Amino acid sequence: MFKQLKNVSVYRASLPAPADLETAIEGNESLTRNDPLDSNEMIRFSFQRNPVTSRYVTPLLRGYSLCVLVQEKILPAAAIKSEVDRKVRDIEEQQDRAVGRKERLQIKDEVIMELLPRALTKERTIYGFYDSQEKNLFVDNTTERYSSAVLKLVCMADGKVTTSTVHISDQKQGLTTRLTAHLGGDVDAFGVFDLGSNLRLKNEEDGDSVTFKDTEFPCGEDEYQLLDKIKWGARVHQIQLDYKGLRFTLTDKFHIKGVFVAEPAEVEFDSAEEEWLTEANTRVFVLNKIVEKLCEMFGYEAPVPEMKEQEAA
Repeated sequence: MFKQLKNVSVYRASLPAPADLETAIEGNESLTRNDPLDSNEMIRFSFQRNPVTSRYVTPLLRGYSLCVLVQEKILPAAAIKSEVDRKVRDIEEQQDRAVGRKERLQIKDEVIMELLPRALTKERTIYGFYDSQEKNLFVDNTTERYSSAVLKLVCMADGKVTTSTVHISDQKQGLTTRLTAHLGGDVDAFGVFDLGSNLRLKNEEDGDSVTFKDTEFPCGEDEYQLLDKIKWGARVHQIQLDYKGLRFTLTDKFHIKGVFVAEPAEVEFDSAEEEWLTEANTRVFVLNKIVEKLCEMFGYEAPVPEMKEQEAA
């Protein structure tokens, strides 16, 4: 039943109290619109009621959950490119001149505006889960434009919020350094975590990448010549880690993906709402523990010293 929080972006945030936020949301109709997009509207984010609890702000044991509706026009890139190419070709043939990059981008914008009224709309729901004690906000999406929408909407409702992205100084290099140490025989390279069986290395200079799935990387062994790849510029892009049976993949942007939690024993719940809340609280607890142990491993100290207030535009 519970499908959220398998791939998450992590933010540190000081958000308003649940009752205050819910009152602000219910008092601002512009933040809860779900009518069709306007003809020239590309994308819209709005709060929606949780389909299980029917609340805009669903209280949890140590915080609350939010639902955000994303309505977005779908414009196939191939269709846009084809129409832009046609218009560019017509201009070059009719005016006997070349079309520069700046003009081509202007033509692309015009094409998008022409296609928008006929485009289909795709809808999706993004969930945010806020732990008010740890100040962690987990958003079940790892694309920045979508995950940050939760914070922006809260900001629009409350006026201002204090936020920061959980960022580990030189974290990508840190993961690579730890993998190098692990392959060299350092059993404590990943602290309390065990190295999983999935790994992706990427060389930013030439774009080459190599992916391993269901592969063992014993400490002190380098069967796949990973050290040579690292020597020539490859860096850890994604790496699977395990903490006491909690498996997940950590990316170079501190996104947590593919969170696996063993299925609990069969439990009878009195309602769908009770089941959803139980699983939501469990998943938030698991993610808090993962973030806590990752921050310890990387030597991260929270809160970030230079947190800035983010005010509504």
